[in-house]
Amino acid sequence: MPITYDISKDRLYQKGIKQGVEENEYHLVKKALLNQKLTVEQIAEVIDVSLEFVLEVQIQLAKESLHFKNSLFYKRKPATNPPMK
Repeated sequence: MPITYDISKDRLYQKGIKQGVEENEYHLVKKALLNQKLTVEQIAEVIDVSLEFVLEVQIQLAKESLHFKNSLFYKRKPATNPPMK
C-alpha cells in the first residue's frame, strides 16, 4: 500500500509559499516606488500591503542608493589633463 503525503499541508511548504508572496510584494512595492507615479498610500492600497511595509521598502531603497553613491564604483578620479609642452 503506497504512502500518500499532502505536501500542501507541510509546515515548510507553507513557509516557502509565505516567503515567496512576501518577496513578490517587496518587488512590486519597490517597482512602484521607483516609478514615482503613486503616493505611498496609493501603493499600499493597490498592492494590499500595510503603509508601514511600503515605508520600510522606501527607507531600504534610500539606504541602498546612499550606499551606492558612497561606494568606490561611484567615486571617480577627476580627469587630469596631460602637461603641455
